[in-house]
Amino acid sequence: GGATVACLAYRTAAQVLTSSTWDLCEFTHTVYDTDSAFDTTTNYDFTVPTGEGGKYLIIGQVTMHDLLIDSDFDLQVRVNNVNKLMRQDEPGTTGGQGPITTSLSGVLDLSAADTVDLWVWHDDSRQMTHSSYDSHLTIHKLS
Repeated sequence: GGATVACLAYRTAAQVLTSSTWDLCEFTHTVYDTDSAFDTTTNYDFTVPTGEGGKYLIIGQVTMHDLLIDSDFDLQVRVNNVNKLMRQDEPGTTGGQGPITTSLSGVLDLSAADTVDLWVWHDDSRQMTHSSYDSHLTIHKLS
């Protein structure tokens, strides 16, 4: 690996998200991926490279459009399919107008072969899409 294990993953097209269901954010491209650790084709997750366990800064962001008033909009960062970071949001009373973004961040202790991914949930009565480019998962090894 490089001096610092790091990646920034995103989509180039919108992804349909089902109401009241946790959906995996399927990030299909990377801006950078120092150790080829992000899977952009099958599992859409980051795998800690061999010998690179340690503390990692994780930032997840999702932008959705036209949520109905008082809809919940939640994010989870999962490690090995277990929720480790969560953000619960109720965007307020402006739903149905423009994009709404929520994000979360934290520092987690990760071991080699751990997998990290981002999940999104909403309770709008319609299927929603999350924006390409405005939604991403960034992971950087700190120590």
